[in-house]
Amino acid sequence: MVSDHRFVITVVVTRNRAALLQRCLNALQAQSRPPDRVIVLDNASDDGTPELFSSGPYATEASISYVRLDENTGGAGGFHAGIARAMEQGCDWIWVMDDDGCPAPDALERLMAVDPDPMAIHAAAALVDSGDELELVWPAAPVEGGDQGKTLMRIDDLKGPVVPVMNAPFIGMLFHRSLIEQIGLPDKEFFVSFEDGELCARAWARAGGVRLVPAAVVRHPRIERRCFTAGRRRFCVIALAPWRRYYDTRNRLVIAKRHFGWRLWTEALPGTLLRWLVTLAVQPDRLAQSAAFARGIFDALTGRLGMRWAPP
Repeated sequence: MVSDHRFVITVVVTRNRAALLQRCLNALQAQSRPPDRVIVLDNASDDGTPELFSSGPYATEASISYVRLDENTGGAGGFHAGIARAMEQGCDWIWVMDDDGCPAPDALERLMAVDPDPMAIHAAAALVDSGDELELVWPAAPVEGGDQGKTLMRIDDLKGPVVPVMNAPFIGMLFHRSLIEQIGLPDKEFFVSFEDGELCARAWARAGGVRLVPAAVVRHPRIERRCFTAGRRRFCVIALAPWRRYYDTRNRLVIAKRHFGWRLWTEALPGTLLRWLVTLAVQPDRLAQSAAFARGIFDALTGRLGMRWAPP
């Protein structure tokens, strides 16, 4: 076991995924450099998750703090509340994790070994847990070197021990408390989808940006994508239920509106319209998907945030 003097708290946000949460917590406990404390932020689960901590395998785990909210605040609200608690508990570093993330045994050790900059986000490589073991869950967009401007889908395409990238997901993201003091907590009004991307945009605008550490690996279920080919071009979209499509659409545009200026109109909005067309071509629930896109665009442009489409 490797130890150092830096106080690390891991924040795990969960809702109704008890089996995946157990996998995640067991992997955290098996770390070669374990976090000093784990905060589990439960978004009002009703699947037996609370029992894991009242009478189940983690009932006597002093290093795990379980917090159950009275209502579902989404991933954004969960990470906002969990990171705030970590700050209150005097952490140096915060390592955030979705409940379906499964870190490799040396993931945290490798993140800490690169001597992370307290004013930058350092992210583990989130890789799929089935199929191509080198495939990234979300594409990486390097901001320096020969791959600048490209989106890369495999970890072996990223060169170097630390790679500056545009953004990273809340699947093994590490940052110092001083970064949060500088740029603020995740925006809880996003509810779900891209609260991590918005935090990354703030890190680039007001701090040291985002660094991907390819040697630090967290496994995560593959994101389903649906594709079709037109001529020589292949178009893909993430397969989402209409309620989730609404937040995906709205929050992407809100990030562009806040951080990218005129690119909202020249890139983000045209990209959304193209995504809409591709979705109509590959998903069967066309009316509901169209309603999600239309509502998401309208609410983004008019500044309507929060939980506006309830999950089923």
